[in-house]
Amino acid sequence: MFCAALVLTLTGCSKDPEDLIIGTWNATKVISTYTYNGHTETETDTFKEGESQMTFKEDGTVVIKSTDNGVASEETGSYTVDDHKITLTAEGQSLSGDIVNIDKKEMEIKFNMSMQGATMTADMFFKKA
Repeated sequence: MFCAALVLTLTGCSKDPEDLIIGTWNATKVISTYTYNGHTETETDTFKEGESQMTFKEDGTVVIKSTDNGVASEETGSYTVDDHKITLTAEGQSLSGDIVNIDKKEMEIKFNMSMQGATMTADMFFKKA
């Protein structure tokens, strides 16, 4: 009986990415790697709390807010999460990535993009607001 209760308690604590992603996430860092014509360049951007954030709602809506040089912008789109895959869609553009890590406090999403012979990988790190 004790073992059964322990198993139910432990499995009840784990949540799927679909559930954990709900809420507001502040971007803390983005590591971007660009490759073009055999040349690779890596760039790291860090963000202050609230400077760049995504709010994922239960209805599949995402609100993306950012501030760049004092100018605030806000974009609304949609998202889907299937296991550890995420797809964001806004203004007719879709971007898919992998949820590398997610728990109640932190999340990492990795996006891979290709266009016109160039590739870009963006590792985005977030903390729950």
